[in-house]
Amino acid sequence: MNRKLFITLAFSGAAALIAQPRGRDMMHHDGPPGPGGGGPAFARDMHVVKGQPYAAEITRESTQVLGDGTTIAKKSTGSVYRDGEGRTRREETNSEGRKSVNIFDPVAAVALNLNPSSKTASKQQMHVPADHSAPGARIMRHDGPNEAGRTGHADRANRVTEDLGTQAIEGVQAQGKRTTTTIAAGTMGNNRNIKVVDEVWYSPDLQVIVQSRHSDPWTGDVSYRLANIRRADQPHTLFEAPADYTVQEGHRRPMSAPSAQ
Repeated sequence: MNRKLFITLAFSGAAALIAQPRGRDMMHHDGPPGPGGGGPAFARDMHVVKGQPYAAEITRESTQVLGDGTTIAKKSTGSVYRDGEGRTRREETNSEGRKSVNIFDPVAAVALNLNPSSKTASKQQMHVPADHSAPGARIMRHDGPNEAGRTGHADRANRVTEDLGTQAIEGVQAQGKRTTTTIAAGTMGNNRNIKVVDEVWYSPDLQVIVQSRHSDPWTGDVSYRLANIRRADQPHTLFEAPADYTVQEGHRRPMSAPSAQ
């Protein structure tokens, strides 16, 4: 079963805007809806939500254990912002110290990728559907990290979802869900069952993933969480390129994504 839970954006340069899985690089799992990953974090932000501005701190961690016992641990931190018109800004610094800043402005129909080290910005004009609830503006089922682990050839019949109820996380009410996918022994040469587990806590009010965890034998564990959530409008300057940046214009492209499930 293909479990790439990330949104595909149909415009050139999208790879620079979306943190997609690259092989086994865990920091691109963005999980959680999943990418993470996830899915992919920036893709999540292209789900337009008006009237629910907020800011929060981001932490994404991953741990992968190789066959020889070597452990690879990575961590990225940053912030996410959204204003009352649905503009979003996500900035993250990875384990190697590289910082990325991605901005989506549905009002101006523009996506920006900022490079702080070179003070340059890649700008894409986008066609945003007038109805922001249309498939082109929606995220995938969990938008968050699950964000993109693999489950081999598991069948949907081997997926079990548990309702974890509701709890307050960082001052917001979040609904929890745990999905366990089992790849039966013998399905792909495996001598015993393989289990892939995704746990996601989603805020229906803010319409964001507040916390998630992805556990996968192929990729290890990926966790994603928001902290210090502040519910207030954000300065407009956060959603535009700074005056001293050189902006490179791209071609106008449509925004496209699978409908939410």
